Amino acid sequence: MIQGIVRNDQLQIKEEQLKYILPAFKTDKTIICKNLIKSLYWALSLNKNALRPVDNENSLKIMKIAEKLLSSDDKSLTNTAREVVKLCKNLIAQ
Repeated sequence: MIQGIVRNDQLQIKEEQLKYILPAFKTDKTIICKNLIKSLYWALSLNKNALRPVDNENSLKIMKIAEKLLSSDDKSLTNTAREVVKLCKNLIAQ
């Protein structure tokens, strides 16, 4: 039985990497958007080494992308995007 997942503290998304990640959402391939939004969700929600954009502009960009994904037919993608929007709103409010 697996007791838990060992987390590698070196796995993280840094703010300067967003300039490469965010343009990838322009694709029409749902699976790519789904994987990217899930990666951003986990990066934003981690307790340790979390992605915390210092520049509110980056938070707004992520939120706008997630809001566009809310209209997807893929329920998993929509749910993850909804959570990312909530996380971004919290970051902007801080």
